[in-house]
Amino acid sequence: MTAVANLTSRALEPTVKPLAAACYDNNLVNSQGVFLGDQPLRFSLPLLLVQVSVILVLSAAAHLVLRRLGQSRFVTHMLVGIFLGPSVLGRSASFRDVLFSERGTYILESVSLVSLILFLFSMGVKTDLSLLRRPSGRAVAVGIMGAVVPLAVTLPVFHALQPTLPEDLKGSSLVTELAVRLSLSSFPVIADALSDLDLLNTDLGRIALTASLITDVTSWFIRACTAAVILIGDARSPAFTAKILASFVAFVLFVGFVARPAGRYIAYKRTPTGALLSEGSFVVVVIAALLSALVTDAIGFKYMIGPMMLGLALPGGMPIGATMTERLDSFFIALFLPVYMALSGYHTDLAEFIT
Repeated sequence: MTAVANLTSRALEPTVKPLAAACYDNNLVNSQGVFLGDQPLRFSLPLLLVQVSVILVLSAAAHLVLRRLGQSRFVTHMLVGIFLGPSVLGRSASFRDVLFSERGTYILESVSLVSLILFLFSMGVKTDLSLLRRPSGRAVAVGIMGAVVPLAVTLPVFHALQPTLPEDLKGSSLVTELAVRLSLSSFPVIADALSDLDLLNTDLGRIALTASLITDVTSWFIRACTAAVILIGDARSPAFTAKILASFVAFVLFVGFVARPAGRYIAYKRTPTGALLSEGSFVVVVIAALLSALVTDAIGFKYMIGPMMLGLALPGGMPIGATMTERLDSFFIALFLPVYMALSGYHTDLAEFIT
């Protein structure tokens, strides 16, 4: 009877875990020191500094070993996150309570998401769209098939299996979103892996890079269309649907007919030839990237779509692309993007696959 009760209770549990809520005092920002009786890790600033330091040190140490095995930095960061997460060290409740409690990860995740937004924008700016003008037939075939085939295979299979899914997933859009995610590639990850393997300037590297770019563009288009379909499907009225479509079309038009000319003006009119952007122009460009993420998130699309679209619309190379590399990639993105990747691995619990 006990076993039957346990099975029944497990069947009634929701498949998607509910969001965790954490309460903490807003005044607990920085401590007065251990000599005055404070516990520094109870305060958000010392805890953030320790978390970032632990992730960066472990990532650097792991990459020294894994790069000899041909693994890229992104793989290293993910493995470090899995090591810190509930699969290994995170199984200890005391470890989670001290370093990675729910209260302590909110600020860390927020900072890492800002770095992801700037990283996507920087990658968009530095993406050479001229590769798409005369791509080889092999690169086009690999690129399109890499985006379309996974979607064409997984979407029918997932929907055919939908009646067998738990009740809380049958009516959700999770199945469609998962199928779309499997069709996505990552141009930055592939470019970084090719660079680590010294294949970036070879014929194979150029074909892989062009195919990855084609897959990325196709995947982002599919993702935007899917997000629009899901939002329209959840719409309460035709007026709500019209607002969604009008908002996204307005954003696309703004990027194409306002942001792009403004970026060209900053790059070619206000900046001397061969020079980097001025401090004021650099701040304007960064604010535009952050606001693009805010706008797409506010209208119901993923926050990642805005900075990627804006980055692709702006002129790459000198001076905008070079300025992003000089002032963002070498410090902010290099510092906090590993944190984002590690947190992605941190939320992975390998024990869930067993149970």
